[in-house]
Amino acid sequence: MDVKFNSKSSSELISEGPFAAFEPISTIASRNERRKAQNRAAQRAFRVRQQQALAEANLKMRSLQEELGDAVCKRDQFERLFKSLSKEHERLLEKFQELLSSVQSRSPET
Repeated sequence: MDVKFNSKSSSELISEGPFAAFEPISTIASRNERRKAQNRAAQRAFRVRQQQALAEANLKMRSLQEELGDAVCKRDQFERLFKSLSKEHERLLEKFQELLSSVQSRSPET
């Protein structure tokens, strides 16, 4: 029986045989590490963007709450003004009716 030993290195065997499409383990490991590092960086950037968006949304919410508070104050002020003007209108209308009655009672009917 003849036993032949191959004098080629393991990387040469990998590049020639049925596993020629596969790369050495060290390259795969570094690719995995690079991919993991890239994923961590992408996740960190996503969290930063998410925190910035949340901070902007909170600022917008505070701004809108202030605007709403101002609008409510103005509405209340206009409601008070409307009530006051309505009372004044009623008072003047009654006064007008009194004056009209008094003028009609003084004038001689013909």
